[in-house]
Amino acid sequence: MLPDDKLGVGDPAWSFEGLSLELRIAPGQYPVYIAIACAVLEDAQVRRNCAVAELRIDEPSLVSKWELVPATLRTGERGGFWTEGGSSFGPAALLASGPPEWDLLDPVAPTPPWWFTYDTTVPGPQAGQAVAFSVGPQHQECITFVGRTSDERVVSVITDLGLLDLDPRHQPLPWH
Repeated sequence: MLPDDKLGVGDPAWSFEGLSLELRIAPGQYPVYIAIACAVLEDAQVRRNCAVAELRIDEPSLVSKWELVPATLRTGERGGFWTEGGSSFGPAALLASGPPEWDLLDPVAPTPPWWFTYDTTVPGPQAGQAVAFSVGPQHQECITFVGRTSDERVVSVITDLGLLDLDPRHQPLPWH
């Protein structure tokens, strides 16, 4: 749930140091879809990982153009942000308030792929709910794009989590 118009995107364990990027979208509750893919790791093991996450504000068929959202912190070569082991979508104030409780209680992260929601019931600017998901392999540059309608309204936010090399500006997304 997004209580205001500030969506934060970034590694949930490091967002307290500053958000990787922030978008303005209408407040509301939006579904997040996560696609899983197989990746070959450095030691030649094949492992399933979260590959892409999409926050869907409205029907994807309404997208008339895609734009890269350049990261403002921990930037990578392609304009994305670096993450250690996960990424998230959520209220900017909630993400900036510090790591979710799972990160503080258990120093060993679960084996990817993983995703979960975390929230706070504290009234005020840190209220809301975020969705966190693994990236794979660890230490990835995550690239975020927004899909806009012809009147510039954001209807989709997509983060490539480092496995697929997606760029919807130049190639259609396979699931839209």
